[in-house]
Amino acid sequence: MKKKNGNRRPRLNPDGTRPRMNREDVKPFMDWAIARGLIDAQETTVERMDEITGETFLDPAWVFEPVGSLADFLKPFAGHQPAEG
Repeated sequence: MKKKNGNRRPRLNPDGTRPRMNREDVKPFMDWAIARGLIDAQETTVERMDEITGETFLDPAWVFEPVGSLADFLKPFAGHQPAEG
């Protein structure tokens, strides 16, 4: 996967673990969930630095209030009724 500057993004997190979701799927999912009111979040950008080249780039990020539990987070998804198409 590539950053906007054309360099490849690492497939692993900085701590060596695999991401739980493909990086390219995160923004479309967050846009989908926010648009349907399933997640109350505001999109922003954060400046990151390529560890190899030292170049900086902007990456999407989201700001939201933490929830009390995983169950509280999942509750809106559990009750979501997709529109019939």
